[in-house]
Amino acid sequence: MVSSELILTLRGLSCADKFYLMQVLLSELAQQETDLIKPNQSYPIILHGRPMMR
Repeated sequence: MVSSELILTLRGLSCADKFYLMQVLLSELAQQETDLIKPNQSYPIILHGRPMMR
């Protein structure tokens, strides 16, 4: 389980830092679950059923 302290710390990060952290974590997951996500690929982030615009 994730601690409340960690959640509070993560909420304090900038948006860019949160996306970077997500990228790192997803990359680690991709290495563990090779059938789900391929490393070194780009994947869209979808919020409320719509892709985020750049």
